[in-house]
Amino acid sequence: MNFFSGFIHTDGRILKDESGKEYILKGMAFGNNVWTNPATPPRDCHHTPDSYRELAAMGFNSVRFYINYGLFEDDENPYVYKESGFRWLDDNISWAKQNGIRIVINMHYPQGGYQSQGKGTELWQNEENRKRLVALWKEIARRYKDEPFIIGYGILNEPVVPAPDPNIGTRKWALLMQNTINAIREVDKAHIIFLENILAFQDEKGIKIDWNSKNDENNFALAANNDNIVYEFHFYSPFTFTHQGFDWADTGEFNKVYPNEQEVFADGVRWINGTFNGEPCDIDNTEWQYRESDLVTVTEDDQIISYVFQARDIGEDGIAYVDDVEITEFDKNGKPTRIIYANNFDTTCPMYFWANNNIGCGEYVKNHGRKKGGSYLVSGTTDDASGNIGYFRPIKGRSYQASGYFKVCSNNEDATIRPRVDIWTAESISFLNKDFLLKKIKPYIEFSKKHNVPIYCGEFGTGSVSFQDDKGGDRWVSDVIDIFNKYRISYNYHTYHEESFGLYKNSPFDEPGDKNEILYDILKTKNFE
Repeated sequence: MNFFSGFIHTDGRILKDESGKEYILKGMAFGNNVWTNPATPPRDCHHTPDSYRELAAMGFNSVRFYINYGLFEDDENPYVYKESGFRWLDDNISWAKQNGIRIVINMHYPQGGYQSQGKGTELWQNEENRKRLVALWKEIARRYKDEPFIIGYGILNEPVVPAPDPNIGTRKWALLMQNTINAIREVDKAHIIFLENILAFQDEKGIKIDWNSKNDENNFALAANNDNIVYEFHFYSPFTFTHQGFDWADTGEFNKVYPNEQEVFADGVRWINGTFNGEPCDIDNTEWQYRESDLVTVTEDDQIISYVFQARDIGEDGIAYVDDVEITEFDKNGKPTRIIYANNFDTTCPMYFWANNNIGCGEYVKNHGRKKGGSYLVSGTTDDASGNIGYFRPIKGRSYQASGYFKVCSNNEDATIRPRVDIWTAESISFLNKDFLLKKIKPYIEFSKKHNVPIYCGEFGTGSVSFQDDKGGDRWVSDVIDIFNKYRISYNYHTYHEESFGLYKNSPFDEPGDKNEILYDILKTKNFE
């Protein structure tokens, strides 16, 4: 059955099909086990021909199809392309055609290594790897220049660029991007090219990643010619919710619910004050000790508070634990009104470690709490350091006190271990709800308006844990798709078949199984709205 006769193309901020009608991508990702750097095409256990039929029945019209360069080219024999990889891609295009599904080919694992975790620095440090990437894309475009079931080419997934500063990093990405566009356009002027914003910057040694540095335009690098270009972003916000319960993401003990009007997200945060006069722990006492901070009063509407476990100067061999933490609120007469936060660390420990000199560490410790649960451990600090939980929305004019149980082992008499309440001011405050999601997506919408270009959310999703015990994974997915639909943003759900985020949660090396029925139902419902 022939569903299409022409190409999807851009027109200002939107996409149009061959008949001139607006076209919104509603896609799901096929991961294809790209992280294993395969030398031969994967077996069809990751997805089958029937998988395309299933996605069509769910209301999807596209697949973001992940590839690894190793399917098409060996490091020992560069620029010589393997027909086995292209036959596998041809088979998938044929299966997609039979079900009215279009494909976005995405280079998920390029020469030089997988980018997203900062382990692909060889792409940027070895010019030959970049030349090979450009040449491979030219070969892919040459072979498929007349294939309308391919929507286009995503030339590099989630670039992590090593550079001394963001401006230089953006220029490095822009140069590779433009060279790739130019090579593709030599042989293929019909297909869309998808350009991603920079995921993160990295030091030039490829060790430290800066996830927070931002260049202008949300780290997008504009192509010299915007003809038939789509700008791509990914959305997993907030990370603590979408990635909760995964040890590989250091969120194994997180337990988050969506929506949550009590969870505060703040922008433009500045420290104001803290409760430094509470009695510190007795360094000579190695048993659990209960301590309270003094009271601190909130004086302005834009202030927020956090819980602080101060563990200052405990020494290179020193350790300190905290358990059973609370923040208590008091009225103007000094009468307690409510517990604003409490955690005994039985199941979760959302503490973040900070050290003024970057020495020491903090970690959640199971089965080492005051009772049967866990606790939070800080060790090896030689300067001011702390574990922090926050932020919380207080009431102007009321006072707050932090408390907890502490266990100390330190030979440093100058060590300071105690609870604190810190007060911060914020330029803006959000809560974990749909308005917060829109706030995070809005910069991409504004980018689209400013430059009159289409945007595409090439990845969004939330992990399998967020669908358990009514944590709200389905509500998060529903709200995100509502925002995409309202603002006419094309989208792609990550992913079809893998343990952490998959519609099918079993191993992608086996036939699809263990379907996430909640996710299935909400995706099918939203796609047909």
